[in-house]
Amino acid sequence: MPSLVVITEEGEHTVAIGKEPITVGRSPASTIRITDAASSRKHCMIKCSDVAVTVVDMGSANGTRVNGTRITREQVLHNGDVVQIGKTLLRFVGDSSA
Repeated sequence: MPSLVVITEEGEHTVAIGKEPITVGRSPASTIRITDAASSRKHCMIKCSDVAVTVVDMGSANGTRVNGTRITREQVLHNGDVVQIGKTLLRFVGDSSA
């Protein structure tokens, strides 16, 4: 099962990626709540389909980066890819196909 290793200044933890979309941001309603000041309340979403695991920016003010490049559309994640939100990193582990 694919997962995300969430790396913050406070430490790191792993979140499994299932069929339900994962929301990331400062909002208490986010699946992965981060306190990074550069994060929007609804920053990005990680989705898993039968074909791939993808990340999409949700109109954040500071943008979402994958491997250092700001994304402008939905981006397929591959094993080892790093999603960056401010100083927070989400390292994708696993196969992008579900």
